[in-house]
Amino acid sequence: MTENWSYRNGFVVYDSGKPGPTFVATHSGLSLTRALLRDMGSEAVAYHAAKRGGSALIALIGRDKINGIDFYRMCPSQRTALEIYGAYEKCDNNMIREVAAKYAFAARDRAQFKQKQMIYDSFWDYAKMSTKPIYIFVHTQFACIKNYPSIVDVATFEGRAFENKILEQVVEKLNNRYEEKFKQLFEQFKSFLLNETSNEINKYKQKFSCFDSDAADAFKPDIENIKLFASKEVLELLNRKFNESTYTLAVQNVLNREKNLKITIERNFNGKVAEFVVLPLIKKTRGVAFQVEFSEFLSQLYPELAADIVWDLIDESREIVCKT
Repeated sequence: MTENWSYRNGFVVYDSGKPGPTFVATHSGLSLTRALLRDMGSEAVAYHAAKRGGSALIALIGRDKINGIDFYRMCPSQRTALEIYGAYEKCDNNMIREVAAKYAFAARDRAQFKQKQMIYDSFWDYAKMSTKPIYIFVHTQFACIKNYPSIVDVATFEGRAFENKILEQVVEKLNNRYEEKFKQLFEQFKSFLLNETSNEINKYKQKFSCFDSDAADAFKPDIENIKLFASKEVLELLNRKFNESTYTLAVQNVLNREKNLKITIERNFNGKVAEFVVLPLIKKTRGVAFQVEFSEFLSQLYPELAADIVWDLIDESREIVCKT
């Protein structure tokens, strides 16, 4: 078989013509607000991985609920979709946070609901075509200090999509295999993360004019991770006076003290937000699934290396499964 592209409404399918996993990029579609609201580079990782075998299912439509479809969430009923649309119109943040976050889209009326439902169903109908497949859900995690030192975070939906004991053995092997490569990339990664940190600070300042103690709540997950790695002196300074200078100093301190980039297991993401999509899928197809969150540093700059890592993850997992 030869490789083939298939163009659908809202997504594309790349088929390598060779047997292999299904690499799914659900959040690769366009963003009508900020580029960072899409998983930048996830489509490149999925494509480069699929070129070696299998297929890539790549979303083209944005993930925001009003103007697009989040394929990595449950399909709502017509009634729920209309209610979610109303919540956005009314800026009902409780409804948006507690209900809308669980579902794939909102709909203005019945006609729009039917149109979005058809695209959503078509996307997942393709994924269901394989028997006993391996699904790799390719995502991008921000290069920010809260996610550090993870350069790749692998999830198995808390062990329900693949056995975590096997994954632990695989990840240990991969960390040893890529240790030198990660060391070679560290200084570049450090610069990338510091630049993204500056961008996040500036974004906050544009909205709130300054970056002072009030910003600590918005950056709480980052601060909690800083506490795990920063020196006592820097933490004391950060506690005494939280501002742009002390926060940036703390981030730099972490990167100077802890220089080991790692492949992690459910350190930052466990896949729970998509369990009502993924778990029924693997039950129906008798498959297994991994959610793989690549640092945007890898997804954007080194998608081929990311493809190497994900294939090593697959091959090592198969090898251990076959031995047991």
